[in-house]
Amino acid sequence: MSTKPGRFKVIFRDYWSAILFGVSLATIVLGPFALLTIPIGLFFAFRRVGKIRKVIADGKPVDAILTYKRRSKGEWILRYQYAFDGSVYEAVNVVIGWNLYGIKVGDRLNAFVNPTKPTQAYLAKLYLQ
Repeated sequence: MSTKPGRFKVIFRDYWSAILFGVSLATIVLGPFALLTIPIGLFFAFRRVGKIRKVIADGKPVDAILTYKRRSKGEWILRYQYAFDGSVYEAVNVVIGWNLYGIKVGDRLNAFVNPTKPTQAYLAKLYLQ
């Protein structure tokens, strides 16, 4: 059992969580529409954060190999492969960060896999450091 990363660490690391959180806060300028959009945006943002935290805390650790890394529009796109229960899977994490220059294609990294949905995985280095 690993420790869960903090909610705000995930929000400011995971690209889609950050977008949902930011849009929720940005809709304050919409006046009456904010009463609807803020709760919906925050709901989806924290739902995604909860999913990532749960997989990291309760998932199975596996070795993954980074197969693709690209910086695009302020985010990093990381694709990696891993084996779980005799099958090979590929996952993609899109993250925000500037300290990913030390990770290279071909590196072996630790990932956590959701055992009930093995296509869902997250790299430990992105969320636990």
